[in-house]
Amino acid sequence: MKSKINLKTLLLSTGVAILLSNCAKNEEEPFGAEDMDKFVGTWDGFYCGSTDIDDRFIVAKNSNNSGFNITIHATFGNPDDVTGALNGKNKISVPEQTMGGFPGTAEIIYESGGTLTYTQSGLGATCSGSGYVLQVTE
Repeated sequence: MKSKINLKTLLLSTGVAILLSNCAKNEEEPFGAEDMDKFVGTWDGFYCGSTDIDDRFIVAKNSNNSGFNITIHATFGNPDDVTGALNGKNKISVPEQTMGGFPGTAEIIYESGGTLTYTQSGLGATCSGSGYVLQVTE
């Protein structure tokens, strides 16, 4: 009788452990080269939520293909060159770097329609851009 109880306890404990380990897994699929490739190119859109401020950024893979070299606000008088890393299938994260002469961070999100959105934060302010469309070069 005691061995049946121990067997039930063992099976129950094993089942709970398996269930908990499955819950703890990250459900997002791993990301790779094809996820990086969709960001590469020249993107034109609108900065600070206004259709009056045309903006452009240029995204290239870095030399060892582990991250990105990004020129933000390429058409402005003071563009910035920053680095970023793929932080999900559809997100580039830019850690704190100098942007516009001040420290800041940024995120570039690949939207389902094939456009990008951009958010830049620093000094307590956040600006964003949207509708960035990949420019086709011939």
